[in-house]
Amino acid sequence: LHVTVDYTFHNPGDEKEILVGFEANSPSGDVNGTPRNGEHPYMKDFKVIMNDVLLDHEVAIVDSQHYFSDGKIRSISEKVATSGHFDPNCPEFDYVYYFNTRFKKDTNTIRHEYIFQLSGSVELDYNFDYVLTAANRWADGQIEDFTLILDLGDNKDYNISRTFFSGFEDWSGAKRLLNGEALPYSEDRTIPMRVLSGDEPLVFKKLNFKPYGELAVWSPRVKSIVKERMAFIDSESN
Repeated sequence: LHVTVDYTFHNPGDEKEILVGFEANSPSGDVNGTPRNGEHPYMKDFKVIMNDVLLDHEVAIVDSQHYFSDGKIRSISEKVATSGHFDPNCPEFDYVYYFNTRFKKDTNTIRHEYIFQLSGSVELDYNFDYVLTAANRWADGQIEDFTLILDLGDNKDYNISRTFFSGFEDWSGAKRLLNGEALPYSEDRTIPMRVLSGDEPLVFKKLNFKPYGELAVWSPRVKSIVKERMAFIDSESN
């Protein structure tokens, strides 16, 4: 999966130096979550472009959501992270890709790009998670104008957990949106949104967005609503 994240920040004051961090959760489940050279094992080609300039960045392994204090990132070494009773299927640490940069007065743009290797399990063809709630710690405590674009290919069938939205009204681009089914062994018992995509990307737009959960996209191996799906395909073909 190719991920691109575009930010536009407004700095009303004087030029200032700010430490910027991009959070990435460790993989878990039917995977090997051991870090690769101190970095996320399933992320590669991570780039930071600020105001059209490619910047250097560092990667920290962190073991708590309160890893940032006194203006510094409190990291742990890869050796410490994987010592003791380390379970590669369920790592108890996350990653922060970070850099120091100067925000000029007025408008600043930051773009992150990376490749994420999707994997499956006995239940899922694939799943992808992305941290949204970090935006709640920004100066305004929200994203004033938020757009999410998901392009997983034409005529796909997948779910999005209702972790940051409730209804269908802020979504567009899909052939059909409906209520899905929760995974039988998942701790998340909410009803996901099931997406039957067409030939356009799925788009979510929200103003003054205050995310109360993270993005979780997943496709179950077994689709239980077979008759409904086939009826839908037949109607499209006719």
